[in-house]
Amino acid sequence: MYPTNSHEEALDKVKHFFDEKVTEFGATPKGVDYTSAESQEIRFEQLFKIVIPEKEFSILDYGCGYGALACFLEKSNLEFDYIGYDISAEMIKQAKQNKPKSSKWKFTTDISELPKADYSVASGIFNKISGEKDSWQ
Repeated sequence: MYPTNSHEEALDKVKHFFDEKVTEFGATPKGVDYTSAESQEIRFEQLFKIVIPEKEFSILDYGCGYGALACFLEKSNLEFDYIGYDISAEMIKQAKQNKPKSSKWKFTTDISELPKADYSVASGIFNKISGEKDSWQ
């Protein structure tokens, strides 16, 4: 990434980067810039070591991409309410297309729609800002 003069410029570059990735690779780990499905799954497994699985919970996935985390949780047979947020409208479009019809999962690009949740995760949203630490802080 290139140095930026503003927070908005930095966000726009990240949005553009991920719009291009998902357009090129679709709703796949490469579409959210993971090197492999295995590396994506390992990250999800690590994130969920803190969840109490006996209890239903709500989760806000900040930078949700195409919704892979929701699919991971679904396969784990956990009871959860899920909302995914992403700045990339292309990602949200893919997420909505890929969610099971029976799920209550919600996806949005509108930050004002984000509720409080038992857990909030940001898995990988800062990966593309190397070299721009000062502008993000």
